[in-house]
Amino acid sequence: MNMQEMSRLIEGLREIGLKGEELADFLLWIESGDRTKLQRAKGSRGARED
Repeated sequence: MNMQEMSRLIEGLREIGLKGEELADFLLWIESGDRTKLQRAKGSRGARED
C-alpha cells in the first residue's frame, strides 16, 4: 500500500468514526493480524466479529 492509499484509508476510517487509539489499533490489526488489536479497535462499538 502506498502513502496515498494509506492516507485515504485513514481519512475513511475517521469519517466512519474511528479516532485516536481505536484507529491505531485497527491499523495495527491490519498489519499484524493480532485479534486483540481488532477487539481493542472495536472498543465499545458493539461491532460483531466475522
